[in-house]
Amino acid sequence: MTRDDVLTYLKALHGRPRHSQLVALRSLFSWAKRNGLIFRNPTSRIKVGPYEYAVLQPLVPEQVDQAVAAATTPATRLILAFAAVHAARVAQIGTLMLDDVDVGNRRLSIAGRVRPLDDLTLKLLLDWLAHRRTRWPNTANRTTRPAATGSAPRCAARSQRWSGGEGERAVTAVSSRGRSEQTM
Repeated sequence: MTRDDVLTYLKALHGRPRHSQLVALRSLFSWAKRNGLIFRNPTSRIKVGPYEYAVLQPLVPEQVDQAVAAATTPATRLILAFAAVHAARVAQIGTLMLDDVDVGNRRLSIAGRVRPLDDLTLKLLLDWLAHRRTRWPNTANRTTRPAATGSAPRCAARSQRWSGGEGERAVTAVSSRGRSEQTM
């Protein structure tokens, strides 16, 4: 196999497949040369080039309408605003605390970056806090995470643990009301 053969093969590929194939060929031919199976590496000095990221496309109005229609509780509306307006990621939304919100100065800190709190997010945040105060009036939980307080849509959570010397398996399943039930 020659350098021209490798270039001809790679010419038909673009983006991530080209990058992956070139990396694999380099690895294979480097191993073959190191072990004395070939004299010359045909992939040497072939540049991978910069990875061409796909252009992010905006959501079409139907997708936006569908997301807004699905957000029926104060928790899901707030999560949608954090994601759509403030470009917060799931992990960032999950770690938000009450200390990250300054309602008086209209500031919001997401992942250590302070940003202004817009009217929509402020309204949704105040709605969520009123709902939280009504549902859990005496809570000491300082989180703004709707999922942590049990009002966000719940995924079917299951955890498995091993107990006892006999290797009995106890499966703990979380019911839709949030109670823990044990089954053997």
